[in-house]
Amino acid sequence: MPLLPKHLTAGDMIGVISPSGPVRDRTLYARGVQQIEADGFGVIEAAHALTRYFHMSATGPEKGQDINALFADSKVKAIFPTLGGHTANQVLPYIRWDVIRDNPKVFCGFSDSSVLLNAVFAKTGLVCFHTLCDVVFGYGIFGTGKLQTDGKYTRENLKKVLMTPAPLGPIPQLNVWEGLRSGVVDGTLLGGNLSTIRSLIGTEYEPNWEGAILFLEDSAEPHRWDQQLGHLELAGVFRKIGGLLVGNCERPDLFYPDGYQTLREIVARYCEQYAFPVVYRADFGHNIENCTLPVGLVVRLDGANAQLSLTSAAVG
Repeated sequence: MPLLPKHLTAGDMIGVISPSGPVRDRTLYARGVQQIEADGFGVIEAAHALTRYFHMSATGPEKGQDINALFADSKVKAIFPTLGGHTANQVLPYIRWDVIRDNPKVFCGFSDSSVLLNAVFAKTGLVCFHTLCDVVFGYGIFGTGKLQTDGKYTRENLKKVLMTPAPLGPIPQLNVWEGLRSGVVDGTLLGGNLSTIRSLIGTEYEPNWEGAILFLEDSAEPHRWDQQLGHLELAGVFRKIGGLLVGNCERPDLFYPDGYQTLREIVARYCEQYAFPVVYRADFGHNIENCTLPVGLVVRLDGANAQLSLTSAAVG
């Protein structure tokens, strides 16, 4: 059985970490903090939340200390990142897995933080949450007109999942999801940013893909998706999973402007030899509204109806 964090209530404190890059736009960060507070929560900053060390917020040990400290702090009920980047995986050797197991709490992330969500679940069994929750490029841009509903879809779905200790059923869809292959399967939900979670393959932090429902998003062009999906194929991931959910990530290929395959065509090509259900263009990805996906929770994927359902509570 997965380890469920306690559900959030109004007034709870959210700890803020920078597991990847540094916060360079302090104005957008402050706006994000104000939005979190407007939603009824408080904010506690980790020691290195606003520091900078070259292209990183801090060293691996320092960022690991921040995560350990916030999990150990009884005042903190949830942990959100400030933003993404490219170096969250350097934190993993310094995380105290026993501290997380002894103090389970809501742990959210997006993009580069996908590596943490999956590693935390793999090491502790704690259900984590993938959504556009970054303080800077999530909450900081809500209400600015940069997202389809000004962040309302993302924010309301996140709060509902984190504050409701009950099964929520089908995830509400903002746009039309597409079923590429029919079938219904129950499995552990794993995944996130494709280029990021690939860094877990072959390490002690790699999750168990057997029977899992894999969800993927990335801002890369189609030819980069092709390379990265090829890595998953070579690593045997597609032979193990029970279903695939791909975000709303279709974009032109600027490197190959003529005669390229679309992302939909590339995904279909990699899946054609397998029988698992596939759902495409779901509401998650970069620079768009995001539903909340509980990493480590057993969920149901319905290919024919292009639907993902939370058949059990994601929080206790």
